[in-house]
This record gives sequence, C-alpha cells and structure tokens, in this order.
Amino acid sequence: MSLISLDTNEFIFGLREDVSRPACEILVFDKLSELRIHLPLQILLELQHNLTDEETRRVLLAVMKAKAVTWDYAPAPCANLAAARREER
Repeated sequence: MSLISLDTNEFIFGLREDVSRPACEILVFDKLSELRIHLPLQILLELQHNLTDEETRRVLLAVMKAKAVTWDYAPAPCANLAAARREER
C-alpha cells in the first residue's frame, strides 16, 4: 500500500463539510482508516494556523485512525521557500 500526503485544504474542506467538495469529508472521516499517510511539518503548521483548537483536535483524531502515520518534523527546504516567496511578488 502506498504512502500518501494530503494537502491542508483537503483536511479543511473535509472538516468544514464544504458542499462543493464532498469527497474531502469522505476522505478525512471515512477513508483515512484505509490509508498510510505522511504528515509533513508544513501541513501541521498550516492546520494549526487555519483551524480552531477544536477543529485541530478533530483532524488529529481522524489522522490517528489511519492505518499508519509518518510524522515528518523536518522544515521545508529553503529552496522551496525562496521560490514560493518569489512567486508571491
């Protein structure tokens, strides 16, 4: 089984039950238990920045139901950050 990484928005849309993205809710709350996921530091930081404490707790409870979770606490490479900053300008 493959290891996948979800985007921050998939968690947010799933948690907030965005009617235009029903697959996100299904993925986060019904299908994570079937998946092996990779959760990078950047996603954790973005979730903490964009979610309330209660929403963060709900997402983490959903993540803990995954078949396996690889927590990656390494910061994003500086080259990627520099490129993103250039794109913002």
